[in-house]
Parts: sequence; structure tokens; C-alpha cells
Amino acid sequence: MANVVFELLGNLAELTNIVTDVALGDPLSAALILSSTLIWIVAFGLFAYLAIGGLLSGLTPDGFGRTPPQQGR
Repeated sequence: MANVVFELLGNLAELTNIVTDVALGDPLSAALILSSTLIWIVAFGLFAYLAIGGLLSGLTPDGFGRTPPQQGR
């Protein structure tokens, strides 16, 4: 099991080196890598926000919070 973890971490370091070499080779490549990273971060953040909200809404009672205002007064 430890060998698998070591192999994954080694591949991650190699992938980082390859992406850095590509990004430094051409300004357009750097812009594409940066924009795709930002899009991925926004998508992951929105998914995490919705997932956490869904989990918390299932854990909180229905009457949690203030009561709605009275109508017709």
C-alpha cells in the first residue's frame, strides 16, 4: 500500500514539472493553463458549496430560524 502512495506522489511531482515546462515555453500556453485552473477552482468551489448546503439542510430542523411574518395584518 505504501508503494502505491509513493508512486502516486512521484507521478504528481512529475506532472507538476511537465506542466511548468509547458507553461514557461509559450505565453499562450501559460494563459490557457491559468484560465483552465481558474475555471476548475470555481466549478469545484460551487460544487462544494452546494454539497455542504445540501448536507446541512438535511441536518437542521424545519423550524430552524425565525418565523415568517404574519400576512393580512
